[in-house]
Amino acid sequence: MTIETEESVLLPPCSEGRANTAWCPSCRQYVRMLTPEQAAPIGGVSTRTIYRWIEANAVHFHEQKGCVLICLRSLPLRAAGAGAGMGAQTRIEGKRK
Repeated sequence: MTIETEESVLLPPCSEGRANTAWCPSCRQYVRMLTPEQAAPIGGVSTRTIYRWIEANAVHFHEQKGCVLICLRSLPLRAAGAGAGMGAQTRIEGKRK
């Protein structure tokens, strides 16, 4: 007998919609933290992929006041030219440890 189950994880959206600087225990330093919506274009992927990475613990993240925030340093930067503005500056910082 086989029983299949499916689990859905709902992560709350960030109400402020802006990046923060916060302590990342994995990096052991203060880093730029992004919402999934901000992280997606920098990583060159969809927001859905970002949420998959969160569920798989493939990126550093934490919840802060009902807002899911992702550590920029742990974000794989995949898109060439992923960033106007902040993305261009953080390409070097974005390497995973």
